[in-house]
Order: sequence, then structure tokens, then C-alpha cells
Amino acid sequence: MAWTTPKTWSAGETLTAANFNTHIRDNLNAIGARFHVRKTTDTAITSDATLNDDPHLLFAVAASEVWAFNALIKFNDASAGAADIQMTFTVPAGATGFWACLSGDTAYVQPVSTAFAGVITRAGNTAESVLLLQGLVVNAGTAGNLTFQWAQQASNAAALTVRTNSYLIGEKLA
Repeated sequence: MAWTTPKTWSAGETLTAANFNTHIRDNLNAIGARFHVRKTTDTAITSDATLNDDPHLLFAVAASEVWAFNALIKFNDASAGAADIQMTFTVPAGATGFWACLSGDTAYVQPVSTAFAGVITRAGNTAESVLLLQGLVVNAGTAGNLTFQWAQQASNAAALTVRTNSYLIGEKLA
């Protein structure tokens, strides 16, 4: 469906289904579905190298949908790099796609792509580190969530923390 310039309504005008369908429903469909989620609190882990679902950074993907997504992950490695971070995304059963990890830090210049079964690791430091993630998920017949997972790369008693205001944005392509 194409975008239609929204109607300017007049006082006392009778609203019809055709008006709502053309100027509201069809325009929302033309824009496409978008999903935004922001971490509202820090999440810290210690002594844990097992990937865990982030409690905030996820969104639903229905059967047969295609989504592009972007994430900004701000984290702090209190061990000064001994624990580092490992991360991946989980997707519904049968989904395919790819994602890449980018960063402005010179240590992360090379983009890394992987199937969803893969895990990417990155060094952290006691100062805040930021990672930019982008990807695409092509879902099959099973609905579920696209979920950011992360853990320490090596179990360490010093906390690895994914910070408040990290975010995940999804845009439905089909």
C-alpha cells in the first residue's frame, strides 16, 4: 500500500470506515511495523560465562516475518578485560539471517558476521565500551522472540554490566 497524504478533518464531519481505512490504517501499513526497546536498568553478571537472555532487549517476531534490527550495547567490564563479553541473538525455531558487530573503537574495526548459531566475543575495559550491532532475521513458520544474549567470555568475579539506555530497534521489512 502506498502512503496517502492524511486528510484534514472538519468540525462536525461524519467519520466513515473508508476515511479511517485510507488515512489511518493504510498509512500505518505503509510505514511498516517498528519496535523500540531501551534498557531501563543496568544488568550485571559475575562468575558466569553461560549466555543468558537480556531481560530488556528483545521483541516478538511472528511467523513468516522479515525484520532488520539495530542495537547499541553499552557495557562495562570491571575486570579490566579479563572477563570481556560474549554475545549472540536467539531467534524463533527455523529462522535464518545474519548479524554483525561494529564499533568506533579501533580494536573492533573488523565487522564480524555470523549465523544466529554463532557467538561473537569482544574485549571490554573498566571504562564504558559501546558496540553497534546490526542484523536481519527471516522467520519461518514459528513465532517467537529475537533476544539479545550475553555473558562474560571467561567466568570472573568482577562484574560485567550491560548499561541502562542500551537499546534494540527492529523494523519489519515483510
